[in-house]
Amino acid sequence: AMAQTDFKKMIAYSSVSHMGFVMLGLASMNVTGFNGALLQMFNHIDIFIKNQQVLDWVRELKKTYRTAMLSNIGRSSLDKRFSKQELDAHFDAVIASGDLGIAKPNPQIYRYAAERLGVEPENCIFIDDREGHCSGAREVGMVTICFTSLQQAKTVFTQLLAQMG
Repeated sequence: AMAQTDFKKMIAYSSVSHMGFVMLGLASMNVTGFNGALLQMFNHIDIFIKNQQVLDWVRELKKTYRTAMLSNIGRSSLDKRFSKQELDAHFDAVIASGDLGIAKPNPQIYRYAAERLGVEPENCIFIDDREGHCSGAREVGMVTICFTSLQQAKTVFTQLLAQMG
């Protein structure tokens, strides 16, 4: 993989994690590897940047619906990114997979989230940016939205509510 000049092939051949791949890309000492490492770092960092528009939407939803954050990052990572007051203002339940020892897409974690909200899974709309996580939620009966943009999520959410009655 180190001699590979095609970044996508480097990813396909690599079995290391995201951050491990960054180190591999930097160690390759070629332009493709370095650019790929930077791309991976920015993609990796992006998941840790709060999207205020999404948080504002969640806060609006919480006025009418029960909301939960179901995250595969650990509790300590959540605590670094959000204050307790901020989490409480946006979510009725915050579930960190590390606290339970199970993670998305394991069906048990979706059932647990629904239970924490006091609703049946089939009465939940689950939103995630990974199709694999959405598949796990559908397995337990949740309706899902695979997030690609805030506008797309809002549009699909509104359509789903109309269908669910």
